[in-house]
Amino acid sequence: MIADQTHLRASRRTLQAVRHTMHELELPTGTKVREYLDQGGKVFAVAWQGSFRPNLRLLLGEHYPRYLVAAGSRPARGPVNLRLPGLIIHMSGHQRAWYGRAYLADQLPQGFSADEIH
Repeated sequence: MIADQTHLRASRRTLQAVRHTMHELELPTGTKVREYLDQGGKVFAVAWQGSFRPNLRLLLGEHYPRYLVAAGSRPARGPVNLRLPGLIIHMSGHQRAWYGRAYLADQLPQGFSADEIH
C-alpha cells in the first residue's frame, strides 16, 4: 500500500487480477515485497525475496506480536514455519538470499490458493 511504499522507500508496480490486487514494492536494497489485497483493499498476504530481509514489523503489522511470541519458542536458526490460528508464516534464507511469505489463511479470497503467494 502507499504507506508501506513510503515507509520502505520503495518503488511500486500494481497488477490487477480478478479476485485480488498485487502491489510489488522494490526496496532500495533490491529486495522485492509483494502485498496481496482483496477487492476491499485489505492486505491478506505478503511475500518477499531478495538480498536483505524486509522490516517484518512493518510487513506483519498488527500480527507482528503474535509472530514474535511464536518465533521465540523455536530455534534461532533455520527456516521458520509457523501455523498460528488464521496466520501462516514461512521464511528462510541465508546471507544475501532471503525469502518468505505470510498470509491470513481465513481471509484468502474465494478461489485464491496460498500457492499463488510468492
